Amino acid sequence: MSAQELATRLCKEGDQHLAMDELPLATAFYMAAFSCSALLAVQKVKSLGKGPWEKVIATLETWCTGRSQIPRIHCNNLAIVSLNVGIAAVFLSTLSPNNLASSVFKLEAMLRQGRYEEVVSRCNALLSTHPKYSVELLLTRALAWVLSGTQSGNGVVDYIQAFVTHQAETVAYVRSRQREHLPLVIQTFSDYLSVHRETGPNSRALDGQLGDCYDFLVAVAPNGIQVCRAQASYLYEKHKFEECVAVYSKAMEALSAGNKLGDERALGVLLGRAAAYFSLGGRTREMMQDLIDAFKISPGQAKQHFDELFSSCDTESIKEQARAVLDVEFAAYREAVRTRPELRDDAGTELLSPVIHTLQFLIQIAPGSRRELSVRLADCQLLSRHVNSALKICSHLLESDQNTYYNSLLVLRGFCYLHANDCQQALPDFQKVIEHDSPHPNSCVKALCGRGLIRILGGSPYLTALDYITACRLRLDETILTVKSYVPWNQRGLLLKVLQEEGQKILQKKPSPKGSSAFRQKKGAGLNGFLTKEGDAFGVHQLASLLMELDPSDETSQILCADALYQLDRVEEAHRILLVALSRNPQRSPILARLALLQLKKGFLYDGTQEAVQDLTSALKEDAAVVIPEILSLKHEAQVLITQWLLDHCRTVLTELVANKDLPKEETLKDLIVIGGSLIKINSKEARCHILYTDILIAGGRYEDALLHLQESFGQAIADTSANARLAVLQLKRSNMLPAARSLSTLAKKGPGELGFLLNFLDAKQRQTLSQVAAQEGNALIKDHHYETALNYYSLAILTSNNNPRYLRQRAACLMHLKEYGQALKDVDKVIQKHESHGLRAQVEDHCSKGQILLSLADTEAAVKQYIRALQLDQSLALCSITNGPGRKFLAQTFHQIARHYFEIPRYEEAWKTVDYGLIIDKNNNELKKLKTRIKREASGCSVH
Repeated sequence: MSAQELATRLCKEGDQHLAMDELPLATAFYMAAFSCSALLAVQKVKSLGKGPWEKVIATLETWCTGRSQIPRIHCNNLAIVSLNVGIAAVFLSTLSPNNLASSVFKLEAMLRQGRYEEVVSRCNALLSTHPKYSVELLLTRALAWVLSGTQSGNGVVDYIQAFVTHQAETVAYVRSRQREHLPLVIQTFSDYLSVHRETGPNSRALDGQLGDCYDFLVAVAPNGIQVCRAQASYLYEKHKFEECVAVYSKAMEALSAGNKLGDERALGVLLGRAAAYFSLGGRTREMMQDLIDAFKISPGQAKQHFDELFSSCDTESIKEQARAVLDVEFAAYREAVRTRPELRDDAGTELLSPVIHTLQFLIQIAPGSRRELSVRLADCQLLSRHVNSALKICSHLLESDQNTYYNSLLVLRGFCYLHANDCQQALPDFQKVIEHDSPHPNSCVKALCGRGLIRILGGSPYLTALDYITACRLRLDETILTVKSYVPWNQRGLLLKVLQEEGQKILQKKPSPKGSSAFRQKKGAGLNGFLTKEGDAFGVHQLASLLMELDPSDETSQILCADALYQLDRVEEAHRILLVALSRNPQRSPILARLALLQLKKGFLYDGTQEAVQDLTSALKEDAAVVIPEILSLKHEAQVLITQWLLDHCRTVLTELVANKDLPKEETLKDLIVIGGSLIKINSKEARCHILYTDILIAGGRYEDALLHLQESFGQAIADTSANARLAVLQLKRSNMLPAARSLSTLAKKGPGELGFLLNFLDAKQRQTLSQVAAQEGNALIKDHHYETALNYYSLAILTSNNNPRYLRQRAACLMHLKEYGQALKDVDKVIQKHESHGLRAQVEDHCSKGQILLSLADTEAAVKQYIRALQLDQSLALCSITNGPGRKFLAQTFHQIARHYFEIPRYEEAWKTVDYGLIIDKNNNELKKLKTRIKREASGCSVH
């Protein structure tokens, strides 16, 4: 098929698509036909008529301007030349010789060929004939000026002219049609702006033009780093610092998105933004971060740019601000160290990273302070566990000729060696600082801590304690921070335990000899500090204060502090510390024991002894094995006092327990066994302790154990009265009544207290039997006139029978024999108080007995009244009793004596009554009769009947 035929065929295809209003395909087929036969295709399109012709022209213009793509076409597998914009431009210019789109395309082709002057000339001509298409022509001419390199300023003017009048169209055209030349265009604008900012007159017109330039750049390359920097520089010059910061931040976002935060462009952006922050004021932290980040990228280049941006005065201000930030950041690290909850924790080390970066930045911009800053940098590198870096800095500085910061560097290098487990090199550095004529206090504290740690590892814990006491006395806060930050984390626990041990030994004046092991931890420290003033208590208190700061929850440190305070007579403070410790662990025996002794020392609480006993008993119940040695370490007076406290406490509890059968016994007895056993261990020679322990065993029903303990403690032949009484109780449990009664009667002689307690161990039947046996023994002894011994048995019978009247009468009779009339009277009174339940004979005899006792006491008036009462109850029984003693005649004389006394007072009625009852006793008594007559005569007119 010839080219003519192919062109005809393609035109027909185009007609078909045109008929279906598929204009792009129709135009493409016409253009394909044009490539085969230009004349035929042109004639065909021109023959379509004005409307279709204009549509074809418009379609070709969109292809030439790049506003749309040329579609692919197929025609029955015919070979069709590849269609492109170049063919479209030629086809368009053939159809419309003065068409601007084709002209512009040709101009762009000329630009690619380097024919810049021709393009400028051609654009000038076209602008005069096509003023309405000025944007495309201006932008094409502008690019020609830029590409020429000789008159690029004219190009900038053309770009701005187009941008100002047709902003959106200009931006779209440049970003699409001139994309490949955009970097050059931006660079040209940047150069233009630089020249005019430096040399141009400061006029409003120029400012407007420059502003248009920046607007153009931002529009065509919104994320361009170079554009952002140029715009930011302009804003900075105009003192629009907030806007400047925003532009730089936008540039940083673009760099971040492209993972280019480490290149030179980022360095420039960071320094520029830092300058804007500096000029704004009040943005020190943001400024410092940008400066630090910039110097991280390239210290050398950053320093060069820094010097260009900041004056010497600005640099000094930045140094001051950087140092202020440095102090705040390092203070935050120190506070984090101080508040660490766990001694072995290294939390807060991450806070040193910004400190290190700030120091590195300052070292770059402040060469005059480089040595001082390098020392601080080495310090922070060591604290952040970059030991090798710190050691390198220290060694380098120590090798220089300067002597400043000598002590600080030695200490830091010593700790570097220590962290590297090189104690041999660390010790000389620490030693030099300590032995220096005028060491810096903080350096000296660190050196003492370092040397002390080495001494632990060398087996000299006592010397370690002395080093740390000295450090605490110099500066306690610095010592705390040194241990928490400079001492390796895995050695802090060991240090704590060794210092605790040695602190207690110093209080006790028992330093461990050189080379001895100090690595074992006591379960509880001694209490000597609570009753002595020995040892360097002040130094130990400082040491304990350190230990409590290192681990506030460690009760051993709290106890050590309390011990030291006690020796310093600061009892209130010791008490408060122990109360805090007790609140965390209410049952900790060493704390309870100390609190008990403090109650004794303080003496201001009314129930101080009670609190002390409670603390001691709680401590013993919790861990007697710890508390007993502590009590035994006290002075003898303290041991005696504590023993008495515990004895009284146990005796009170046990008495209440055995007296009240309803109380639960199991837990109480269990506690009493522990305390009673502890008392024996505290003072095994004290009989009262063994007797108490025996009582506890009996109360618990452990009779065999009680007997065994008695025999082991007092021997087979027990001489002690109280111990014998316990043996008697055990005999009663075996129904050996008579031996038991014999032993208990001896105890009865002492009074009802102890015997009454023991009788609580007996049941009702045992008590009844015992009282009967005791009364029988008393009766037998009375017959043999052994009144004193009989008295003890009667007392036993009375106690065991709960004041049985029969035994009271028998004891009263026995007391009469012993002429202990007062005691006898008390017994008879007890009997009379219970007369309601007694028979008439017993009542009469009791009043007669009381009357006889009163006569023995020479209380005749009271005696007469008792006999009158007996006569009132039953005359015959009373007279019978009187006859047996004291006799009727004798008693009648006594009645006469009392009646005469009443008569003389005068109390006639009582005198008359006494005479009447006297005559009942002895009706033949003449003296009573005469007195009766006198009473009647003297009292005439008064009724005496």
